[in-house]
Amino acid sequence: MTRKPAKIVVLGGGFGGLYAAMTLQRELAGSDLAQITLVDRRNYFTFTPFLPEVAAGTLGRAHVTYPFRFLAQKGQFSFIQGVVQAFDLAERAIRTETTTIPYDYLIVSLGGAPSFFGNPQIAAHALTLSSVDDALAIRNHVIRLFEQAVVESDPIRRRQLLTFVVAGAGPCGVELAAELHHLIRTALLKYYPVDPSEIKILLVSKGDRILPDFGRKEA
Repeated sequence: MTRKPAKIVVLGGGFGGLYAAMTLQRELAGSDLAQITLVDRRNYFTFTPFLPEVAAGTLGRAHVTYPFRFLAQKGQFSFIQGVVQAFDLAERAIRTETTTIPYDYLIVSLGGAPSFFGNPQIAAHALTLSSVDDALAIRNHVIRLFEQAVVESDPIRRRQLLTFVVAGAGPCGVELAAELHHLIRTALLKYYPVDPSEIKILLVSKGDRILPDFGRKEA
């Protein structure tokens, strides 16, 4: 009696989900023990560490996104685009808005959500940075503020428009602050006649130093 391959379904195409699918397929290469299917709501993988560069215009969308179907073909696993609507644990199936996907083994790696440090004001007013669309929204917002600043006659209001606050001093926050500085100094000041001394980029952290997850080097 021929044994059917086990159906392994991986939900979420971020780093965790994608590398789980790729690693399983690599470990099972040449065997018929399992069929691996990756499911994600987008049809492309985003290399999130480069999102600050996208926000600053250093890189474009094409530089940080990779089609899942290309990666699946290369990695020899299957891909389905869909948003998970329900888990049927009794039937061992996942339901999306378009199909039902049976599984024998399920890996859930749907990712997280931006943290606002429990501050409702940040949640209500901040721009997040977890996708390419977020990065483009930040870039467009910065440009829009410069457009407003060049016609603003009130110096107090103009300085407010030219003050940019980055909440969070981890790797992403630090890099975003640096990339915004690069965007402003190398590009925007060439086209917008504002006083550079009125521009401020503030990096805010709850801790006493930036990059707290990195070890402190002893002198």
